[in-house]
Amino acid sequence: MRSSAGRASRANALLGYPDDARLLIVNADASGCAGRSTMEWIRHADYEFAVSAQARETIEREGIVLLSHEPLREVWAASRRNW
Repeated sequence: MRSSAGRASRANALLGYPDDARLLIVNADASGCAGRSTMEWIRHADYEFAVSAQARETIEREGIVLLSHEPLREVWAASRRNW
């Protein structure tokens, strides 16, 4: 099993960021949670966090790059095809 640091380094490399870049990759959904599956509820919670004032302040203060999960999913799929 890869460590979270190993996964982070791989994600950074796949997206073209240096190893020490601090990325926050969010799989967010702005739709409501009523009648939703657990995964949909988690995506909505990610969205609520990502648009909060606290998150915005922390991201700016810590120099974090906020990204959607889509770019990572695309480059991850392309890299797996090349194995």
